[in-house]
Amino acid sequence: MSTPPLDSPDNPRGGLRSLVASCLERDTFLFSFTTALVFGTLLALVNGGGALLTGQVAPGEPFTLLVSYLVLFVLALYSRVQGKRQRDRRGM
Repeated sequence: MSTPPLDSPDNPRGGLRSLVASCLERDTFLFSFTTALVFGTLLALVNGGGALLTGQVAPGEPFTLLVSYLVLFVLALYSRVQGKRQRDRRGM
């Protein structure tokens, strides 16, 4: 039994092109960016607020902060796309 290629319309996952197109939709991208910005900032304040206020930021903290924003962005993007896919499957 062979599996259809990712870009095939027969693929139940919708295809790689469909996934990329969903991720790049304006509302999906903006939702994910805004979510990462808001919750990333809250997370930064909770985890490193004292260091940020006193100006005693460790050398590795900016990298950790950027990774936190990136992880939140990817998580929000993934959840938004999966929600849209489930909604589209129910509408069929």
